[in-house]
Amino acid sequence: MKIKINWGTGIVITTIIFMAYILVLVRLCMKNDIELVDKQYYKQEIEYQVQIDKIKNGRLPESQMSWQYDAAAKLIELSMNQKNAIGTILFMRPSNGKLDKNMTIETDKNGKQLISSAWMDKGMWKVKVNWSDGQKDYFKEQTLIIQ
Repeated sequence: MKIKINWGTGIVITTIIFMAYILVLVRLCMKNDIELVDKQYYKQEIEYQVQIDKIKNGRLPESQMSWQYDAAAKLIELSMNQKNAIGTILFMRPSNGKLDKNMTIETDKNGKQLISSAWMDKGMWKVKVNWSDGQKDYFKEQTLIIQ
């Protein structure tokens, strides 16, 4: 017994198989956990002019800030010109948002703060520092490679 398929039936079968294939791909893509870099991304986009002003202030001479990483001691030393700075430091791991960590700035009388890097995985980290001296707000972002 021979089954004879005409052109119309072949087109319908091909279309159904193609649609099933697309639905399977969509289902697989929906299972993936897609992370934005920041959970508050859209809110931050709206308020970005404030962020631009903070970045400009972070480039001013009086807002100098620097990092020194000592791999042997597993320490990060933050140095700031402003001794009375208050703010936060965000250590952000672009490849895994679950490793992100927020800390407060607690500099000593010399404007230095030691931070242990023992908890940090090796690789690239983004360090975002938001601080204020009481009159102006500042922001600086740098890349840190942990070895």
